[in-house]
Amino acid sequence: MTSTARTHSWEVLVPVVGLGYFACFAAGLILRTVITGGPLATYQLFFIPLATFSALAAIAVWWRPRAGYVAAATMSVVLAAIFFLTRDGNDAITVLSNPGRNLVQFVFYATAVPQFFSTLIYSLLGLWNLRKVNVEEASNRKLPL
Repeated sequence: MTSTARTHSWEVLVPVVGLGYFACFAAGLILRTVITGGPLATYQLFFIPLATFSALAAIAVWWRPRAGYVAAATMSVVLAAIFFLTRDGNDAITVLSNPGRNLVQFVFYATAVPQFFSTLIYSLLGLWNLRKVNVEEASNRKLPL
């Protein structure tokens, strides 16, 4: 698989765009609060390391696919768990069932939560395809006689 083919495949683009989107949106929410001079909410403090690791996982998918796919899949599982298991009124089900409560939060959840699952699926597909390519390359090697 050539570098050009790899960089244009869906297994690379979906995790990079998905994790990059989460990192940018989370950073935007944090910057909005910092610029207005308000205190950071608890969830925004959690967004700082999550956005950082998401951006690093997206970069890793681009340059080191095997490690990047593992990191992207891990980040997707962690983010989905956080967004679904938080029971302080900010879980995905509560936010998505009441869009009038906070429109920015609703839009963020409506766009970010599905990408956690698509990133997980495409990262696993990317790992599977890398494994298949490595097995094929190993089987094509000739043993010296």
